[in-house]
Amino acid sequence: MTVKMSQKKQADRFSEAARELECDESEEAFDRAMKRIAKAPPKTDAEIKEAAEKDRPKTGPGSNPPKK
Repeated sequence: MTVKMSQKKQADRFSEAARELECDESEEAFDRAMKRIAKAPPKTDAEIKEAAEKDRPKTGPGSNPPKK
């Protein structure tokens, strides 16, 4: 059996299992699920400031300024 054949059979088994479980393959269902699991609490002002300072290039004594 070739790799493509085994992958095809595996894909067919997956699709059959999804049908048996009455999975909803619509984009709307995906978006609803994503919103449920991907909610992140909003960042505080301090967290935003800290992230901005971390990304800001360092300048001043002892730093390596960007080369032009």
